[in-house]
Amino acid sequence: MAEKGTISVSTDDLFPIIKKWLYSEHDIFLRELLSNAVDAITKHHHLIITGESNHKDIKHNITVTTDSEKKTITIKDTGLGMTAEEVKKYINQIALSSAEDFVKKFKDAGQDAQVIGHFGLGFYSSFMVSTKVEIRTLSFQEGAEAVYWECDGSTSFSMDSCDKTDVGTEITLYLDKDSENFADEYSTRQTMERYWQYCPFDLKLNDNQINTEKAIWAENPSQVKEKQYKEFYTKMFPTGEEPLFWIHLNFDLPLNLRGILYFPKLTNDPNGNKGRIKLFSNQVFVTDETQDIVPPFLEMLRGVIDWPDMPLNVSRSSLQGNPKLKKIAARITKKIADKLNGLRKNNFDDYVGFWKDINPVVKIGAIQDREFYDRVKDSIIFKSANSGEWTNLSDYLERAKENHENKIYYASDEHAQASYIEMFKKQNKEVLILNSSIDPHLIQFLEYGGGGMKFQRIDSNLEDATTNADKEDSKEEQKENKQIIKLFKKSIGDKKVKIEVKELGSADIPAVVILPEHQRRLHEMQAMNLTERTFVDEYDLIINSASPLAAKLTSLDAAKKTTEVDLICKHVHDLALIGQNNFDPTKMGEFINRSNKIISILAS
Repeated sequence: MAEKGTISVSTDDLFPIIKKWLYSEHDIFLRELLSNAVDAITKHHHLIITGESNHKDIKHNITVTTDSEKKTITIKDTGLGMTAEEVKKYINQIALSSAEDFVKKFKDAGQDAQVIGHFGLGFYSSFMVSTKVEIRTLSFQEGAEAVYWECDGSTSFSMDSCDKTDVGTEITLYLDKDSENFADEYSTRQTMERYWQYCPFDLKLNDNQINTEKAIWAENPSQVKEKQYKEFYTKMFPTGEEPLFWIHLNFDLPLNLRGILYFPKLTNDPNGNKGRIKLFSNQVFVTDETQDIVPPFLEMLRGVIDWPDMPLNVSRSSLQGNPKLKKIAARITKKIADKLNGLRKNNFDDYVGFWKDINPVVKIGAIQDREFYDRVKDSIIFKSANSGEWTNLSDYLERAKENHENKIYYASDEHAQASYIEMFKKQNKEVLILNSSIDPHLIQFLEYGGGGMKFQRIDSNLEDATTNADKEDSKEEQKENKQIIKLFKKSIGDKKVKIEVKELGSADIPAVVILPEHQRRLHEMQAMNLTERTFVDEYDLIINSASPLAAKLTSLDAAKKTTEVDLICKHVHDLALIGQNNFDPTKMGEFINRSNKIISILAS
């Protein structure tokens, strides 16, 4: 069977170009050859199951042997093996199909050319590191003759029979001077442990086991215990913290996909919440640069995605923008929505506990992805200031429909707006707490696309919290109110501040500052683009006629207590500004001095 020949390409430029441009990382050659071995074993295993191969007792394995003296590395498998005709076909022809186009296209390519996935040249990546490559192979087919193939990196090859007796393929690389480190066991072990810890078949390097970890994502989710999920997470991401919860992916259509995605506790470091999904193909690590495989709002997820149909020789640059990635991202997004809904329905207390960490992710996802919002809208929850319980907007609106249909009252600061909340409580009107930095954007999204909802912060309009709003004041009350307004105007001395007197829902509140909803939102949006905090100087100051302080002011004015009246008016005004979070801290010294004077007056 002795034979010599040339590979089916008409130029000697081929191998120099392979050496120069094929990959940016030369250790990838080992991944390619091991991937071919796994593929050959997988196919052989299938043929044994179907009865097409008689080698039922074969123990499938892959062995890698390094020889530091000979400067060689050998990869041996128990796969299908090849006949002489198959070697000619798969090594000399198919593996180099379009080779001439390859040479023409990439002979003058730039430094970043990543082309192997386009030309099926995986086996020939071995010539990146070798001066000579030998193949010994024996097909599983009955009566097959073992084949020896050799090539020195030129386009010439020789082929003959050999004495190999075990089924499978053995490839030996004679390493060039620049790649002799791969003949060192330690160097090769590093590469193999990086990519092959979860290899589905027994894998050894110089008789030492490499694949020591178990790929639990490849198992049936019903067979994996909670402890296993947590242990796997700890090994993969040794952060010292357990995940909140996880999702086991198990898709067959339209894409074959397996994996486990974990929701971690978020950190204060934005960079600490990115790039934690590891991409595998048939349990072989490919990359952890997976920005396109999930939508941006899920970039904080950690875990593993195994995409068997992805060519292992695909480069990072060609992975990005792959049209199948959109399908994968859509399936994952739907799976996550289903998981969130299931948690909310089946274990609401746990869901509330998770919500602190996951609510920014869910809310951003709702804003960015309408389909995601439609799926999870009932799982977006808010705390009720009235009951302390958590509720979604649908249930809130159902409870409130007789009092204020499609209107949602909310507070952005439960403590600073406590007095406002109290007024609404006394009117039996429920207030939700929307205090996330994302909530203003969520409100805008929901008002424009959420089915006619209207949001109103409780300190933007007090008509709904005012007692006897339609009641007409008596002439005596009108006179007192005018006097109170006069006193405040004189004390404050700011014509931009509009002063009114109304009966509020609680006698404990002397005054409140009101900023109309549209004006407040505009100010907040503008403030987001400024480095320094700005304060609204046009607003309404509402003096509470139900407060004893109002009557006290008129009596002090009648008694010519001008200093006390001025102190009280200014102090009430500043306290109302503080309650609205609109107090300029540069005036804090004045506020403290005035407070001390008031205390001195009270003490005397």
